[in-house]
Amino acid sequence: MMVSVPPGPIRKFNPGTFQTDEQVKQQFVVRHAELDILADVLRGNIDSPSCQHVMVVGPRGQGKTMLLARLSCELRQDAELSASLLPVRFMEESLEIFDIADFWLETMFHLVREVARDDPDVAEELRRSREDLLSRRETTLADQALAIILDAATRLSRRLVLMIENMQDLCGETGDDFAWQLRGVLQTEPQIMLVGTATVRFPELQSADKAFFEMFRFLDLKPLDTAACRRLWCAVSGEGAADRTIRPLEILTGGSPRLLVIVAQFARHRSLAELMEELVTVVDEHTEYFRGHLDALAKGERRVYVAVIDLWQPSSTGEIANRARMDVRATSTLLGRLVGKGLVGFEGAGRRRRYVATERLYSIYYKLRRERDEAAIVLNLIRFMAAFYTEREFAGLWDALTGEAQQSPLVHEGLVRALADPTVAAAVSESFRSSMDELARTVVAGQYAEALTMAERLLPRADDDESTLAIRLSQSLAHMGMGDADTALRLYGEIEERFGESAGMGARRMVAGAMFGKVITLAGGGQPRDVVEACRRLIRQFDVDRDDSHIASLMAAAFAYMADALLRLRDLLEALYACNEAHRLLETGGAPQEHTPTAPMLAKVLASIALAHLEQGYSGAALRAWRLVVERYGQTKHGDAQHAVAVALLGQAFVLNEQEALDAAEEYCDDLVARFGRSDTEDLRRDVANALVLKGDIAVDTYRETQGIRIADEIERDFGTLTDYAGLGFAWRARSLKVTALACLGKQEDAVKTLRSAYAVFVPLPGSIQGMTGLVTELVSLGVPAEDLLGVFVEDDERAESLGPLTVALAQECGLEARAPEEVLAVAADIRRDWQRPPEARHG
Repeated sequence: MMVSVPPGPIRKFNPGTFQTDEQVKQQFVVRHAELDILADVLRGNIDSPSCQHVMVVGPRGQGKTMLLARLSCELRQDAELSASLLPVRFMEESLEIFDIADFWLETMFHLVREVARDDPDVAEELRRSREDLLSRRETTLADQALAIILDAATRLSRRLVLMIENMQDLCGETGDDFAWQLRGVLQTEPQIMLVGTATVRFPELQSADKAFFEMFRFLDLKPLDTAACRRLWCAVSGEGAADRTIRPLEILTGGSPRLLVIVAQFARHRSLAELMEELVTVVDEHTEYFRGHLDALAKGERRVYVAVIDLWQPSSTGEIANRARMDVRATSTLLGRLVGKGLVGFEGAGRRRRYVATERLYSIYYKLRRERDEAAIVLNLIRFMAAFYTEREFAGLWDALTGEAQQSPLVHEGLVRALADPTVAAAVSESFRSSMDELARTVVAGQYAEALTMAERLLPRADDDESTLAIRLSQSLAHMGMGDADTALRLYGEIEERFGESAGMGARRMVAGAMFGKVITLAGGGQPRDVVEACRRLIRQFDVDRDDSHIASLMAAAFAYMADALLRLRDLLEALYACNEAHRLLETGGAPQEHTPTAPMLAKVLASIALAHLEQGYSGAALRAWRLVVERYGQTKHGDAQHAVAVALLGQAFVLNEQEALDAAEEYCDDLVARFGRSDTEDLRRDVANALVLKGDIAVDTYRETQGIRIADEIERDFGTLTDYAGLGFAWRARSLKVTALACLGKQEDAVKTLRSAYAVFVPLPGSIQGMTGLVTELVSLGVPAEDLLGVFVEDDERAESLGPLTVALAQECGLEARAPEEVLAVAADIRRDWQRPPEARHG
């Protein structure tokens, strides 16, 4: 019977340890080409009189250990390889090996582990032989151990593949004799082959007078490319990602599988922008990892290494020596050691040699933990990357639509007023009715402290369940009104448990009110799964009462809250279903159509569902949801619902513009302006201004540049003091529009002059950084000289720091040498590639 094996979490460290072969195979998502090379080499060794040995070379974190773990699986499971070869995989650190005898004893130890399951007799003999040898001190100990190993290989009818990691450390700690002795065996015994790993090509591999010169075939592990980073990212995070989303993470991690796994495990359910903003948290959570390697260095090495990561750009020996305040010769020697350990790499030769840290996040870790100014350099880069690599979206609209969905004072007020409902009052005993009327009026008036005092006085006098229920509900609503969520939740729960089976309609209305009060309270606490469950409980329990208008209203509101919570959980289909059920209750059920508390919330949730569809690339679904908003709420007078309608119109215009249906897009902009152009509500004014910006863009795109300029002037005149939902000033957006229009008209000097005025009101936010980068791309493509553009940005150093990669790209375009961290240079290269692409293929 086939047993499914869960893959488990992908390992950052020690992959393969205490994992099954199936788990390793499922988690091995990159380095397939390298695995094929290793398998082919070993396959060629099967019948060869002499073996080809392999050395896998790559810096720490490049996946050497995972590759050997996966190779071990291949040797055990591939029919051809398993019949002839047996993997003997050493620990990552061979701490007990000091000479060749130790090496063969360690080989015996790992061989016992490998054959124990399939050949227990051979494993037991090997174990006893090893224990016997451990007690001896003869000079022939190594020869005896080797002879036992070779005999075991003969009995098993398989050649042994020794897999040894960090060979540079092993050779450094055992001396030349060990290396020469091991070489002798590898050259003369075809039953033993070696696959080793090393962080660098250490001297024993490259010097003609050393033991391992020309002994190995090298397999260099290069940093992962974008496609490989995406595959690993998806395997770890469980979420898909486009190449453009992965690119900044590839740059920041240097294509290191280990660092990418660290970031990806943190990234679940976060957008690229959110992840980039919280990268500080990622680094902070792995402080021990970063600091541990620094602490392991000798004092001099650490001092030089800190200088390298602090400089954060390819640096000469002299520059590093100055930063470390050390002698140049001593610095050069220590740099050589750091290169040998794989911590530092270099480019160039001789005096033009420049050194950098091999793991990029070390510089970011170091600067984030230093002074505020140092951290600001990193944060500027991270924010620029988040803006540049994020696809254009309705920045801020999501929060604007859903931010108040959990706070519904109108719904709460309607629930409180239900205490005075005639059916509820009729459920209370006649002798108690006047007292309950007074209590209900006190709660409705918002006099919560007085209501609690009254309830405490009335509770002992309650002579039936309905009276007790009404008092408990009053207490719950009073605590809720006072912000005491814990007490309110406890009381709501007690009401549901004690009175949930009540038969009378008045009592059932109160229980339904209590259960809905629980929904509102949970929603205020930000636990969407709890909200969904509470809504479902209410709906299931009172579905039989949906003909009652009061309960139908509560059910409609519960569906609305459930839709909002499901939306936050990104369950869009279920959220849309809940929205439709709420509308069905409001339109055809017992609930009155004018139930104002629920309708605005539904409008906002439905508009947010459309935004979520658009975020996931489903523009057709987004358009359908937005059309529903306009159809259902187009004539509403409620401010929140009007805002949702405006967003729906703007959203349709945005999508149609992206689809190049420009006339239709412009019509939606005009419709929005016609409906809400005279509104003095801030949200609606923002929506109108956004529509005018899009209309201006369309005018420029359709060769109506003069009209675009008039629209830009109108925006700045009427909305110049306003900011959009992402915090961007409409003055900046208007001037940016005008820059493009002037450049399209061929008025380059005026365009540069207006760019300077736009830069004067530029605030470095994700949307404006993205917009400025796109604007410069447009200007470059229209022939505006890079020198003129660079001249604008260098006039203000503080703003220029937030646009670091862009200014570097412009400097390079001008033929100037731009020294900067590798991360900045990589982003600048991507910006310049954008400049060379046709307009339809560019970002944003």
